[in-house]
Amino acid sequence: MLYALGFVCLFTAGGLTGLLLACLGMDMHVHDTYFIIAHFHFIMVGGMVMGYMAGLHYWWPKITGRLYSEWWSKLSAIIIFVGFFLTFLPQFVVGYAGMPRRYHSYAPEFQVWNVMSSAGASILGVGYFLPLCYLLYSLWRGAPAGPNPWGATGLEWQPLTAAEGQLRRNADRRARAVRLPPGESANNSDRPILTPDERVELEQTVLVLHPLEEQYADSEHAHSTATLGMWVFLATEVMFFGTLFLGLSSYRFLYPRRSRRRASA
Repeated sequence: MLYALGFVCLFTAGGLTGLLLACLGMDMHVHDTYFIIAHFHFIMVGGMVMGYMAGLHYWWPKITGRLYSEWWSKLSAIIIFVGFFLTFLPQFVVGYAGMPRRYHSYAPEFQVWNVMSSAGASILGVGYFLPLCYLLYSLWRGAPAGPNPWGATGLEWQPLTAAEGQLRRNADRRARAVRLPPGESANNSDRPILTPDERVELEQTVLVLHPLEEQYADSEHAHSTATLGMWVFLATEVMFFGTLFLGLSSYRFLYPRRSRRRASA
């Protein structure tokens, strides 16, 4: 929750500075300065990374079955929050004062602000290093997480009763009996025959325990569908990024750097 609240705070601050950049006069003044650097990091690092850390800490017991130290995790969240503001808040000030980015030197009046930003970056690095330590340590000496360590109410956190476990183990066998192919009768099939009451019980159980299972014939069908979806996703990613890199490579091959320099000269 601390990471989630940090995400809301940092992302909101970055979004409000984006309103300033939407104004033409302000954008012309702070263009290519450290104001842009601070705004970008408030959105991408303060937003994306803090949200990622919140999700990682929430799902870590579900993924690994181990609990991490809550005290160290709270300390890490506070250190990251403080270090982030100390790193990038001074950059808003120096950017508004006109300090350009991509320069290794700067005017003496910016010295104090840059020292503060460097100190904040060191604190931020410590804050990001702590989760690596206590999360890996939890894999070695962490306490067992149990089925629902947070008391969450989502279906993915709910433990199965003995009856539900038995019904889930028989889900594939019963699903084959309920979903007979058109034109095939249960008499000439090796699938077991269910009574009407058993069919109703099965359909209600599948609806409660497996909200998406009615879309598949059995678990093997669901697994093959998920596998196909993953391969389609990977193929589209390769095609997308491959097209970008192919276009960039073609441009550099057709227009070498020397030619571009001559043209600009």
